[in-house]
Amino acid sequence: MSAALPNCSFRAEDANDDMRLFTNIVDGPVTLTVIILGSIGNIHCVLVVYSRQLNRAMAANLAALAFWDLLLLICAFGYYSLEASVRLAGVNVHFEHITVTLHGLVALANSSSVCSLQY
Repeated sequence: MSAALPNCSFRAEDANDDMRLFTNIVDGPVTLTVIILGSIGNIHCVLVVYSRQLNRAMAANLAALAFWDLLLLICAFGYYSLEASVRLAGVNVHFEHITVTLHGLVALANSSSVCSLQY
């Protein structure tokens, strides 16, 4: 019975050429652009927070949030953008080991970032 059920997950390698190209463009250069802009924003946030006369606890919380967000962006590069960018360049390399390794770090950075907002 379970063999008759369709697979609901999307895999880019199973898609047609147009969809595979679209997926590689969104996961590659577009994601990389967002990662670069987010990293610049987080670094700017830390510089502004420490150049102003803010409450020390608030400054520490904002700096921790910027740190975890920056770590999440760096991990997202390896998790999403690196493989798609390499595929767009025409190199056929498998990144399963990187994805598995970064999955835990992405989850940690995401959870820490959310917890930083709560406190």
